[in-house]
Amino acid sequence: MLLATPIILHALDDQITKCTIIVDQEDYPIVGVALHLEGTSNGAVSDLDGRVCLTGAPDAYVVITHLGYQSERIQLKDLPAKVYLIEDDD
Repeated sequence: MLLATPIILHALDDQITKCTIIVDQEDYPIVGVALHLEGTSNGAVSDLDGRVCLTGAPDAYVVITHLGYQSERIQLKDLPAKVYLIEDDD
């Protein structure tokens, strides 16, 4: 058990936390947008102000989904301070 501790701590060092605000094309925050890191069970939902934070590996991909909007897929390290979702035409 003690031998595995340095490996676990090193894996935590490779994690970053990125926060963003999810808005529509008119710059209004969108509540309840789901973000999750591909291949993991790590995810979060935007709050009343459209704010959300995720922690994961920098090269992990974030999938952003919300009913009525086009999905987005962005690397966590490249997640901008504000994400504009585009309404789905379907």
